Amino acid sequence: MIVKINATQEEFDEKRPELIRRIAGNKYDVILKAKVKPSLYDAGKPAIAERKGYLRAQNEMMDYFNKRFQATLNQIKKDIETILK
Repeated sequence: MIVKINATQEEFDEKRPELIRRIAGNKYDVILKAKVKPSLYDAGKPAIAERKGYLRAQNEMMDYFNKRFQATLNQIKKDIETILK
């Protein structure tokens, strides 16, 4: 289905709930609620904070791959520095 609407953004935003209900018709129950953007700090830690796994093996694997990842990044940085010199 293609719906073409000729309206300004303000008009569209004002009539959006009614439009959604009419498109849904009698076949669907429509509940509209405002979208809430979650904050990065809702859980008490930012998303980039280091977190430990539940199992010891998870922590060991993450430490191993993190060390390899950091070594790879350091090597790439050295390669880039030699190219730029």
